[in-house]
Amino acid sequence: MNDPTSADPLDNMLGPHHPTAPALEARLRRATSDVVRRRRYLRRAGQVVAGLVAVAAGVLAVWLVVRQPRREESVQVPAPAPPPARAPEPVAPPTALALEWQAFDSKDERPAQYFRAGDQYLEAEGDYAAALRCYTQALASCTADDLEFAENDNWLVLALKEARRREMRHE
Repeated sequence: MNDPTSADPLDNMLGPHHPTAPALEARLRRATSDVVRRRRYLRRAGQVVAGLVAVAAGVLAVWLVVRQPRREESVQVPAPAPPPARAPEPVAPPTALALEWQAFDSKDERPAQYFRAGDQYLEAEGDYAAALRCYTQALASCTADDLEFAENDNWLVLALKEARRREMRHE
């Protein structure tokens, strides 16, 4: 079986199959070379176009930045007209934080000022924690008569007044 003089059955399969294999190989090499050359040319052309676009964009940017309107010496510029009288700008209402500081510094009307600050926090800013802080300070410094429910009390004030009343009944 391992006789070196005998012909190997795989030699026929591994050898050239077609008598025109060199011609096919040359044609395939030529077609492949054409594709490689064409791709190289297109890649270089794309790089050149990209470079030209970059240079054009740079020139355009410099032109836009440096461009200034021409001044003509012969044109007389009229004197500026006096500004029209303006109506006084409306004064913005104080912020909730400013109202809270006013209530803190106040000696009298402290509960009312804390209630106003709490209302501002709750309605204008939607800051429930700050409104709760102000309402708690207001209720801490108010009298028993101030714990009565009023028409302008919001839901948070009503809940806090009710809780404060319960505390006072259990004491």
